[in-house]
Amino acid sequence: MKRKLGKVYDKKGQDVFVDFSGISPDDLPEVSTALIIKNEELLKKNIPYIVLDVQEILSDGKVRAFSIKEEYLDLIKIGMEVWAKENGVIKKIQGPIVDVFFPNTELKELPDIYDALIVKKGDNVNLFLEVQAHIGESCVRTVALDSTDGLGRGMKVIDTGGPIKVPVGVTGRLFNVLGQPIDGRGNDLKMEGKEVIIKEPPEYSRLNPERTILPTYIKVVDLIAPFPRGGKIGFFGGAGVGKTVFLKELINSLIVKQKIFSIFSGIGERTREGSEDWADFKDDKEILENLVFVFGQMNETSGTRFRAGQTAITMAEYFRDKKKKDVLLFIDNIFRYVQAGSEVSTLLGRMPSAVGYQPTLEMELGDIQERISSTQDGSITAVEAVYVPADDLTDPAPAAIFAHLDASLVLKREIAEKGIYPAVDPLESQSRILDPFVVENDSYPDQFLTPPTDTTKYSSDFIEARKKEIEDAKREFSEPLLRDLLKAHYKIAKKVREILEINKSLENTINLLGEEELRQEDKEKHWRAVRIQRFFSQPFVVSEQFTGIDGVQVPIWETLYGFLCLTTDDIRNITIVGQDAFWNKGAITTVEDYGKKVSDKQAVVRDLLPKILHT
Repeated sequence: MKRKLGKVYDKKGQDVFVDFSGISPDDLPEVSTALIIKNEELLKKNIPYIVLDVQEILSDGKVRAFSIKEEYLDLIKIGMEVWAKENGVIKKIQGPIVDVFFPNTELKELPDIYDALIVKKGDNVNLFLEVQAHIGESCVRTVALDSTDGLGRGMKVIDTGGPIKVPVGVTGRLFNVLGQPIDGRGNDLKMEGKEVIIKEPPEYSRLNPERTILPTYIKVVDLIAPFPRGGKIGFFGGAGVGKTVFLKELINSLIVKQKIFSIFSGIGERTREGSEDWADFKDDKEILENLVFVFGQMNETSGTRFRAGQTAITMAEYFRDKKKKDVLLFIDNIFRYVQAGSEVSTLLGRMPSAVGYQPTLEMELGDIQERISSTQDGSITAVEAVYVPADDLTDPAPAAIFAHLDASLVLKREIAEKGIYPAVDPLESQSRILDPFVVENDSYPDQFLTPPTDTTKYSSDFIEARKKEIEDAKREFSEPLLRDLLKAHYKIAKKVREILEINKSLENTINLLGEEELRQEDKEKHWRAVRIQRFFSQPFVVSEQFTGIDGVQVPIWETLYGFLCLTTDDIRNITIVGQDAFWNKGAITTVEDYGKKVSDKQAVVRDLLPKILHT
């Protein structure tokens, strides 16, 4: 095999300069070509090779390359031999599937599975191919990440020497799956490096076993299905039940309220929705400082949609591992990721499973979900919208997704039809962290009552705001009562579920015979349940322009206090106001008339808390 040999002559940061002056200018490695350093010294350290990515062609046969792995920089020495990987040629094109032939190449030197190849379609137009299989005779089968229009047999293909690489450390921008900005704000990214999108999950020794809650300031979530920090949360629901609006509200509340860095990944949704998502936040400087968008939309190829999630996770991992931040990753929608994988699988000629999905469904989901975790450095908490075909939770795709989740929120159409938003079903939603061993522990209140101190993660303004919020809560409730209230979280949530379960059976009778046929005791149970259902609704900040109602964010202690009142207070106090008075409210003290009765929080907690603790 004829190799293009060069030598390292200089280093500056992650840039490595290589001299290829011994070969013809026409044979110089092109931009994006992979350069390989391989020698005995590296092999002794169990490093098979070091990959460099050509960034720029300089004069006199010299090139500037980028070192993919920062940890290998010290091993690259002046004078080391470098060789460029052999270019391939297109052998066959069948829709988005492209077979590439690498002449004079041994099997072990073929591009690895998931490596990225580049075809130059024209001036400054590159088509990326991702290797999916080795098919023999020095050929690889790839899937295109864009349209293959204009390709032809014999066209040259550049081997990049690794998976797709995307910029990391960038904020406030909108990217495609390749890490290219698509927001019209120029190409000056001020990035802090590039990383490959196909990675192994964090090592077990790096994982953080501590179980803590990430408060959302949304009542139904914090009470019934709290988010585990570093966990995976699923939003299950059919079309039109409010999944995307819910995700936008979480972005708003968690970025503004808690300064948590967020990455929004749009997979396979309508292009219009992506444009609207970007338009909602692009002019909000406070949010953009802590937000990145990555889109692989419905009008793009299956290969693009199949990799948009990995691009977003790679960007999130950088902020978790290098910046040591807590990161919130939104995936809208993870079902479209499964769909894209199914399309790619079909295009590659794989036999579908017995239920019609790709045979690699579990593996593909595992690869993406295992990278979402809490480590000693920081955490990635994933909120995944899940489209449920025909509202059937037993469909193999949502069922496979469900197996990875730490919490799930089920949005129901019949709840949305009642005008209750968010349309979360509290009886079908759940969280693994809502466990007596966690929430009844003496240390549980510290998660919410200890203000942050880490100035590398949080601004001084945010730290001061959190201190004030906690001080105000301690003044309203007193610290001992506040701790007791937080430790009653499980019992309050359990009582709410019990009341709603009883009401579910009563509603069948009401629908058939009318409320008048119920016993007085059952009527009272029904009235209490209806007011709880109404109180689950909450005005969102992102909905203000449509509803005309100011959005509210409710701290977890106010949520617990409100539902403590509704589950244990005398029914005569609760029914003194109509059902609709509890609709679209924040704290219980904002409910007209009834709110006046429960405004003395210390007295109310002292009176009501023993009732729920002893049930």
